Amino acid sequence: LGSPFVAYAILVNLTIGFVNKLTPQIPIYFISQPFVIAGGMLIFYFAIGTMLSLFVDGFVDLTLAR
Repeated sequence: LGSPFVAYAILVNLTIGFVNKLTPQIPIYFISQPFVIAGGMLIFYFAIGTMLSLFVDGFVDLTLAR
């Protein structure tokens, strides 16, 4: 369930680190934070349907097993 978020975090942080090395005078990390948050929310928007259906399926299986 969390693999898209982990992959996104690794890719974005590597990219931000590389750009920060290229331009050491500009605080790239602080400039990029709104875009990182927006990207995470966009991934969450597209993944929430699948995440909720998996949760409901697991919850139903758990409650019906008792």
